[in-house]
Amino acid sequence: MDKLDTNQLDKLDTNQLDKLDSYDKAKKWLTTHVHKNFFPRNPEFQILCDLIDRHPSKSSWSYQKPKSFKISRSPGNGSVVLYVRFEGLSKYRIVSWVAAAKGKLAKHQTGDNTKLNGAMRYAIRVQIQMYRKSHLTQICVLCNSGHRIEVDHFPVHFVDIKENFIQMKTAKGDPPPTDFKWHAKRGNFMFKDGTKANSYYEKKWKQAWQRYHKTHATYRYLCSTCNKKTNQSQPNPEIKLEDLPDILPITGPTLNIITN
Repeated sequence: MDKLDTNQLDKLDTNQLDKLDSYDKAKKWLTTHVHKNFFPRNPEFQILCDLIDRHPSKSSWSYQKPKSFKISRSPGNGSVVLYVRFEGLSKYRIVSWVAAAKGKLAKHQTGDNTKLNGAMRYAIRVQIQMYRKSHLTQICVLCNSGHRIEVDHFPVHFVDIKENFIQMKTAKGDPPPTDFKWHAKRGNFMFKDGTKANSYYEKKWKQAWQRYHKTHATYRYLCSTCNKKTNQSQPNPEIKLEDLPDILPITGPTLNIITN
Protein backbone atom coordinates (compact mmCIF):
# COMPACT_ATOMS: atom_id res chain seq x y z
CA MET A 1 0.00 0.00 0.00
CA ASP A 2 1.56 3.31 -1.07
CA LYS A 3 1.86 5.98 1.56
CA LEU A 4 -0.81 8.66 1.33
CA ASP A 5 0.19 12.30 1.46
CA THR A 6 -1.54 14.60 3.95
CA ASN A 7 -3.97 16.10 1.45
CA GLN A 8 -5.11 12.69 0.23
CA LEU A 9 -5.54 11.41 3.77
CA ASP A 10 -7.55 14.43 4.91
CA LYS A 11 -10.01 13.91 2.05
CA LEU A 12 -10.82 10.39 3.21
CA ASP A 13 -13.94 9.91 5.32
CA THR A 14 -12.96 7.73 8.30
CA ASN A 15 -16.13 5.71 7.71
CA GLN A 16 -14.57 4.66 4.38
CA LEU A 17 -11.37 3.44 6.01
CA ASP A 18 -12.60 -0.13 6.38
CA LYS A 19 -9.16 -1.59 5.71
CA LEU A 20 -6.37 -0.22 7.87
CA ASP A 21 -3.56 -1.50 5.66
CA SER A 22 -1.15 1.42 5.98
CA TYR A 23 0.31 3.46 8.82
CA ASP A 24 -1.40 6.68 7.73
CA LYS A 25 -4.85 5.13 7.32
CA ALA A 26 -4.63 3.30 10.65
CA LYS A 27 -3.44 6.40 12.51
CA LYS A 28 -6.26 8.53 11.08
CA TRP A 29 -8.90 5.93 11.93
CA LEU A 30 -7.61 5.27 15.45
CA THR A 31 -7.19 8.97 16.22
CA THR A 32 -10.79 9.60 15.15
CA HIS A 33 -12.02 6.80 17.43
CA VAL A 34 -9.78 7.53 20.42
CA HIS A 35 -11.26 7.01 23.92
CA LYS A 36 -13.79 4.49 22.63
CA ASN A 37 -14.43 0.80 23.31
CA PHE A 38 -15.56 -1.70 20.69
CA PHE A 39 -17.28 -5.05 21.15
CA PRO A 40 -18.46 -7.75 18.70
CA ARG A 41 -21.81 -5.96 18.36
CA ASN A 42 -20.08 -2.86 16.92
CA PRO A 43 -19.30 -2.70 13.18
CA GLU A 44 -15.87 -1.24 14.00
CA PHE A 45 -14.97 -4.45 15.85
CA GLN A 46 -14.25 -6.35 12.62
CA ILE A 47 -12.09 -3.53 11.29
CA LEU A 48 -9.87 -3.83 14.36
CA CYS A 49 -9.85 -7.62 14.14
CA ASP A 50 -8.58 -7.34 10.57
CA LEU A 51 -5.95 -4.84 11.72
CA ILE A 52 -4.39 -7.06 14.40
CA ASP A 53 -4.54 -10.04 12.03
CA ARG A 54 -1.84 -8.20 10.08
CA HIS A 55 0.54 -8.16 13.06
CA PRO A 56 3.69 -10.08 12.05
CA SER A 57 3.94 -11.88 15.42
CA LYS A 58 0.28 -12.86 15.79
CA SER A 59 0.90 -16.54 15.03
CA SER A 60 3.12 -16.76 18.14
CA TRP A 61 0.58 -15.25 20.56
CA SER A 62 -0.79 -17.56 23.24
CA TYR A 63 -4.19 -15.82 23.02
CA GLN A 64 -5.42 -14.71 19.61
CA LYS A 65 -9.20 -14.23 19.63
CA PRO A 66 -10.20 -10.70 20.71
CA LYS A 67 -13.21 -10.03 22.95
CA SER A 68 -13.04 -6.22 22.91
CA PHE A 69 -10.87 -3.28 21.92
CA LYS A 70 -10.08 -0.01 23.65
CA ILE A 71 -8.40 2.95 21.94
CA SER A 72 -6.70 5.44 24.21
CA ARG A 73 -3.76 7.81 24.42
CA SER A 74 -0.50 7.36 26.29
CA PRO A 75 -0.51 9.53 29.44
CA GLY A 76 3.16 10.15 28.75
CA ASN A 77 3.39 11.54 25.23
CA GLY A 78 -0.19 11.46 23.95
CA SER A 79 0.42 8.82 21.29
CA VAL A 80 -2.45 6.55 20.26
CA VAL A 81 -2.50 3.17 22.05
CA LEU A 82 -4.55 0.12 21.06
CA TYR A 83 -5.64 -2.20 23.89
CA VAL A 84 -7.07 -5.65 23.21
CA ARG A 85 -8.76 -8.05 25.61
CA PHE A 86 -8.46 -11.62 24.36
CA GLU A 87 -10.54 -14.65 25.19
CA GLY A 88 -8.89 -16.40 28.13
CA LEU A 89 -7.57 -13.17 29.63
CA SER A 90 -9.27 -10.82 32.09
CA LYS A 91 -7.09 -7.78 31.39
CA TYR A 92 -6.41 -5.68 28.33
CA ARG A 93 -3.07 -6.04 26.55
CA ILE A 94 -1.30 -3.45 24.41
CA VAL A 95 -0.90 -4.47 20.78
CA SER A 96 1.34 -2.47 18.46
CA TRP A 97 -1.02 -1.05 15.86
CA VAL A 98 2.00 0.34 13.97
CA ALA A 99 3.45 -3.13 13.41
CA ALA A 100 -0.01 -4.42 12.48
CA ALA A 101 -0.69 -1.62 9.99
CA LYS A 102 2.71 -1.97 8.35
CA GLY A 103 2.66 -5.76 8.52
CA LYS A 104 6.25 -5.81 9.76
CA LEU A 105 8.32 -5.06 12.82
CA ALA A 106 10.23 -1.80 13.03
CA LYS A 107 13.91 -1.80 12.07
CA HIS A 108 14.90 -1.27 15.70
CA GLN A 109 13.26 -4.60 16.57
CA THR A 110 15.59 -6.72 14.44
CA GLY A 111 19.31 -7.51 14.66
CA ASP A 112 21.42 -8.41 17.70
CA ASN A 113 22.52 -4.86 18.55
CA THR A 114 19.03 -3.45 18.24
CA LYS A 115 17.60 -6.27 20.36
CA LEU A 116 20.09 -5.29 23.08
CA ASN A 117 19.16 -1.63 22.73
CA GLY A 118 15.47 -2.45 23.08
CA ALA A 119 16.07 -4.59 26.17
CA MET A 120 18.23 -1.90 27.78
CA ARG A 121 15.56 0.73 27.18
CA TYR A 122 12.83 -1.54 28.52
CA ALA A 123 14.89 -2.26 31.65
CA ILE A 124 14.94 1.42 32.67
CA ARG A 125 11.32 2.22 31.84
CA VAL A 126 10.39 2.40 35.56
CA GLN A 127 12.99 5.12 36.10
CA ILE A 128 11.45 7.15 33.28
CA GLN A 129 7.93 6.58 34.60
CA MET A 130 8.92 7.66 38.10
CA TYR A 131 10.51 10.81 36.73
CA ARG A 132 7.20 11.73 35.12
CA LYS A 133 5.29 11.02 38.34
CA SER A 134 7.68 13.18 40.34
CA HIS A 135 7.62 16.10 37.87
CA LEU A 136 3.97 16.70 37.03
CA THR A 137 4.51 20.03 35.25
CA GLN A 138 5.45 18.71 31.84
CA ILE A 139 6.60 21.62 29.66
CA CYS A 140 9.17 21.51 26.85
CA VAL A 141 12.29 23.34 28.07
CA LEU A 142 13.07 24.55 24.53
CA CYS A 143 9.73 25.87 23.21
CA ASN A 144 7.45 25.87 26.31
CA SER A 145 4.92 23.60 24.60
CA GLY A 146 2.85 21.27 26.76
CA HIS A 147 1.83 18.98 23.88
CA ARG A 148 3.15 15.41 23.48
CA ILE A 149 5.89 15.75 26.09
CA GLU A 150 8.70 13.19 26.15
CA VAL A 151 11.53 12.51 28.60
CA ASP A 152 14.93 13.28 27.09
CA HIS A 153 18.29 12.19 28.54
CA PHE A 154 20.32 15.37 29.10
CA PRO A 155 23.10 16.49 29.08
CA VAL A 156 24.37 12.97 28.39
CA HIS A 157 22.24 11.16 25.82
CA PHE A 158 20.94 7.65 26.40
CA VAL A 159 23.14 6.22 23.64
CA ASP A 160 26.30 7.52 25.35
CA ILE A 161 25.34 6.16 28.78
CA LYS A 162 24.53 2.84 27.15
CA GLU A 163 27.77 2.61 25.15
CA ASN A 164 29.92 3.59 28.14
CA PHE A 165 28.30 0.88 30.22
CA ILE A 166 28.75 -1.78 27.52
CA GLN A 167 32.42 -0.84 27.09
CA MET A 168 33.02 -0.90 30.84
CA LYS A 169 31.38 -4.31 31.32
CA THR A 170 33.07 -5.81 28.27
CA ALA A 171 36.48 -4.65 29.51
CA LYS A 172 35.77 -6.48 32.78
CA GLY A 173 34.94 -9.70 30.95
CA ASP A 174 31.15 -9.28 31.16
CA PRO A 175 29.98 -8.69 27.58
CA PRO A 176 26.30 -7.96 26.95
CA PRO A 177 23.83 -10.85 26.64
CA THR A 178 22.92 -12.06 23.18
CA ASP A 179 19.74 -13.98 24.00
CA PHE A 180 16.57 -12.08 24.89
CA LYS A 181 12.92 -12.60 25.69
CA TRP A 182 10.43 -11.26 23.12
CA HIS A 183 7.12 -9.75 24.24
CA ALA A 184 5.08 -10.29 21.08
CA LYS A 185 2.11 -8.05 21.87
CA ARG A 186 4.09 -5.07 23.15
CA GLY A 187 6.76 -5.49 20.52
CA ASN A 188 9.64 -5.32 23.00
CA PHE A 189 12.75 -7.35 23.63
CA MET A 190 13.51 -7.87 27.33
CA PHE A 191 16.28 -9.38 29.41
CA LYS A 192 15.48 -12.82 30.76
CA ASP A 193 14.24 -12.85 34.35
CA GLY A 194 16.78 -15.25 35.81
CA THR A 195 14.31 -17.97 36.83
CA LYS A 196 16.32 -20.49 34.84
CA ALA A 197 19.99 -21.27 35.41
CA ASN A 198 21.04 -20.22 31.92
CA SER A 199 19.42 -16.78 32.29
CA TYR A 200 20.98 -15.83 35.64
CA TYR A 201 23.78 -13.94 33.84
CA GLU A 202 21.23 -11.88 31.90
CA LYS A 203 19.44 -10.92 35.11
CA LYS A 204 22.63 -9.79 36.86
CA TRP A 205 23.73 -7.85 33.77
CA LYS A 206 20.36 -6.10 33.64
CA GLN A 207 20.51 -5.17 37.32
CA ALA A 208 24.01 -3.74 36.88
CA TRP A 209 22.75 -1.69 33.93
CA GLN A 210 19.81 -0.36 35.96
CA ARG A 211 22.14 0.77 38.77
CA TYR A 212 24.54 2.38 36.30
CA HIS A 213 21.75 4.22 34.49
CA LYS A 214 20.29 5.40 37.80
CA THR A 215 23.65 6.88 38.75
CA HIS A 216 24.42 8.63 35.47
CA ALA A 217 21.09 9.60 33.91
CA THR A 218 19.53 13.02 34.28
CA TYR A 219 16.58 14.25 32.29
CA ARG A 220 14.63 17.11 30.83
CA TYR A 221 11.23 17.44 29.18
CA LEU A 222 10.99 18.03 25.43
CA CYS A 223 7.99 18.03 23.17
CA SER A 224 8.00 15.38 20.47
CA THR A 225 8.95 17.91 17.77
CA CYS A 226 11.93 19.37 19.66
CA ASN A 227 13.07 15.91 20.73
CA LYS A 228 13.19 14.73 17.13
CA LYS A 229 15.00 17.87 15.96
CA THR A 230 17.52 17.68 18.78
CA ASN A 231 18.33 14.02 18.26
CA GLN A 232 18.60 14.46 14.49
CA SER A 233 20.96 17.41 14.72
CA GLN A 234 22.96 16.12 17.69
CA PRO A 235 22.72 12.31 17.78
CA ASN A 236 25.97 11.97 19.75
CA PRO A 237 26.86 14.97 21.94
CA GLU A 238 30.55 15.71 22.41
CA ILE A 239 30.53 14.76 26.06
CA LYS A 240 32.05 11.77 27.81
CA LEU A 241 31.02 10.38 31.18
CA GLU A 242 34.63 10.33 32.36
CA ASP A 243 34.84 14.10 31.74
CA LEU A 244 31.88 14.83 34.03
CA PRO A 245 31.95 15.45 37.80
CA ASP A 246 30.45 12.86 40.12
CA ILE A 247 27.30 14.98 40.38
CA LEU A 248 26.06 16.11 36.98
CA PRO A 249 25.00 19.74 36.49
CA ILE A 250 21.23 20.07 36.69
CA THR A 251 19.45 21.50 33.65
CA GLY A 252 15.71 21.36 34.12
CA PRO A 253 14.05 18.91 36.55
CA THR A 254 16.10 15.80 37.30
CA LEU A 255 15.64 12.66 39.35
CA ASN A 256 17.46 9.40 39.85
CA ILE A 257 15.33 6.39 40.73
CA ILE A 258 16.44 3.11 42.30
CA THR A 259 14.93 0.10 40.53
CA ASN A 260 14.59 -3.47 41.70
